[in-house]
Amino acid sequence: MQDHNNSVIDSLRLSERQTDELIGICKGILFDGIVSYDEAKSLYTWFKANQKAMQVWPVKQLFLTIGQMLKDDALSIDDEERLLKVGQIITA
Repeated sequence: MQDHNNSVIDSLRLSERQTDELIGICKGILFDGIVSYDEAKSLYTWFKANQKAMQVWPVKQLFLTIGQMLKDDALSIDDEERLLKVGQIITA
């Protein structure tokens, strides 16, 4: 039972750390008020490497949304504006 409790605590800590890291990454992306294709792709890559962050709202939804946006290997102006707004909500 103790091992299970430690595992749960470790998982929560990792998720929390990844969420904090995500907020920092989003702040960096939003600094210039523009979300570029390369920034969105880098964020998507970060999501894939940090699966524990998916346990926290709205991370999983953002991951899926960015994946859809990047499927054509480009971001539309609407996509960029939408990511900017979502990023501002996450970092508020």
